[in-house]
Amino acid sequence: MSIAYDYSQDHSPVAPASKDRLLLIDGRRVPSASGRTFKSLNPATEQVIATIAEGNEIDVDLAVAAARRAFEGRGARCAPPSAVIFCSNGRTF
Repeated sequence: MSIAYDYSQDHSPVAPASKDRLLLIDGRRVPSASGRTFKSLNPATEQVIATIAEGNEIDVDLAVAAARRAFEGRGARCAPPSAVIFCSNGRTF
């Protein structure tokens, strides 16, 4: 069984629709604090792939604060010390 391909027709690839990309801070997609964006281009075609939120110092501070809250809140959900399994020389105590 053989498959024949018709290369005579010029099939131009369909450009993907440009998408907006937001910052992910505190589990939510948000625009940058400054409202600034930049365009990401396909280097082969120079078409716009996406418009991306341009983060700055304020966005970094918000992201770090959210990460600290998440990390600190995690301690409340950790197992108590009595639930920890201790291993030594491959044996479980």
